[in-house]
Amino acid sequence: MHAADGDVVELTARYDGPSGPGALHEVSRFERRARRWWYVDGDVS
Repeated sequence: MHAADGDVVELTARYDGPSGPGALHEVSRFERRARRWWYVDGDVS
């Protein structure tokens, strides 16, 4: 089995706020260091 050194996660969070419904879309980048996954950065749209 080969472990990845880095990977990408894409998510959309939907919510209902005081001004109505909305959504947050993010593509996040993670890196594996010392057998743990660490958040590196993300692009929010």
